[in-house]
Amino acid sequence: MMYKGYLSGWQDNKSNPNLKDYTFTSNPNLAVSYESADEAATECRFYDSVPISIPSNEGGNHTLRGFKYEKLGVEKFVIYCEGPYIPEILKRG
Repeated sequence: MMYKGYLSGWQDNKSNPNLKDYTFTSNPNLAVSYESADEAATECRFYDSVPISIPSNEGGNHTLRGFKYEKLGVEKFVIYCEGPYIPEILKRG
């Protein structure tokens, strides 16, 4: 089953500092926000260019592709990607 996951943060990977671990949430109000559609679109292109994998609710891992953004308010845009997220992980995000 596919869910919408909003990008909520990132941190250095503990075992490889050259990599990032990204977190996602089902709540757009907890997502990282950007001030303009242009900035959010640029970030979407970046996230599509790097291999971001999540644990899949179908088993194994899934590489996210097709990042998009949506407007939440005046000068507030958030990034999301649809994927087979595990719902419990999205709630923690």
